[in-house]
Amino acid sequence: MELDYNLKEDRKCINYICAYIVFQALNMVVKLVLGGFSLWSVISKGILAVFMLLALTVILRKKFVKFLIIEVLVAVSFLYTHFINIGEADINTIAFNAIVVFIPLFFSTLCIENYETFINSLQKISVPTIIMLIVVYVASTFSIYEYNMALGYAMLFQLLLCIDRYLIKKKWYDLLLGVILLSCILLGGSRGPLLCIFVYAIMLLSFSNSINKNEKKLFVIIFIFAAVIILISWDAILLNLIQYLETKGMSSRTLYLLYNKNFTSTGRDTIYRESLELIKNGPIFGYGTAGAWSNGFYPHNIFIEFLLSYGFVFGSFFSLMMLACWKKGLFLKDPYKRRLSLVLVAYTASLMISNSFILEPLFFVAIPVFLSEFRIVFGRRR
Repeated sequence: MELDYNLKEDRKCINYICAYIVFQALNMVVKLVLGGFSLWSVISKGILAVFMLLALTVILRKKFVKFLIIEVLVAVSFLYTHFINIGEADINTIAFNAIVVFIPLFFSTLCIENYETFINSLQKISVPTIIMLIVVYVASTFSIYEYNMALGYAMLFQLLLCIDRYLIKKKWYDLLLGVILLSCILLGGSRGPLLCIFVYAIMLLSFSNSINKNEKKLFVIIFIFAAVIILISWDAILLNLIQYLETKGMSSRTLYLLYNKNFTSTGRDTIYRESLELIKNGPIFGYGTAGAWSNGFYPHNIFIEFLLSYGFVFGSFFSLMMLACWKKGLFLKDPYKRRLSLVLVAYTASLMISNSFILEPLFFVAIPVFLSEFRIVFGRRR
């Protein structure tokens, strides 16, 4: 009876995480494909709130004190940001999402005991989610001047789940879905996800228990052979692909970059330089969470963001903790935890060159996964 009861609690927490992922994709369909309608925002938030409230019944019973402490600390960090008040970001919206939506995601993950059910649930929703994302992709217009970053990263997470499931079940449709998603990411112009895919491939060879030694050797041989062929024909492949896409009215920032025809600079060198200057001349305790985002741009690097937000001492501490979390995530013993952790380590690697941790919901899912087998202040060793 106790096992059944715990599984029911797990499902409440898992359902909230899955519902959030599904509604991310569904929101894109409604807004970018259907053009949106006035009541959709209320309906979608209302349904998601139901899933969150069910998860909170578990969180408040198991982690009430910890949940309250974290919520207060996050709220205080945003109040400090308001006090400094030199940035241009919409702090109220960012604070609302972090406090009301993302922290419950964190504690929902923290309360999950059965990771087999967790990863299976994520993969059950992957197919309908992928279909919605592909519909959005087909209906969107991409060029070297614009692309949908949220779509690219949503596709990345589903791609990594597809690869993980293919390695376990060896089903052809997972391989097909993976190829489609990879093609969409490449042609859509998202470069951060390409780094994450490379990181995931390296981690699979180094840390995954889903691939045996012979399969790893075969993968390396195929990779080297394919790399040699591609390098020999690199310019011709890119040129023909670029020209073909142009006939279809499309252009990829990534392909132009690779062919040395990138017409848009990322501007990261400027962002990093301005952020480091602010850190150097800023207050001891930083500018607060999401503080000092110049011209609406965040630092595009999680370590620089920690320093900018929390000052040198606390920023350095959080940076070291982030590195420790990634490291712990690579060596989890439970096979289901390790599979999901490798996906999330690769995914959150994007925070070194893109996005902001405070804007990334899966960051709040990833941290408790990385620490799920270690004694921490939030709970017992599991």
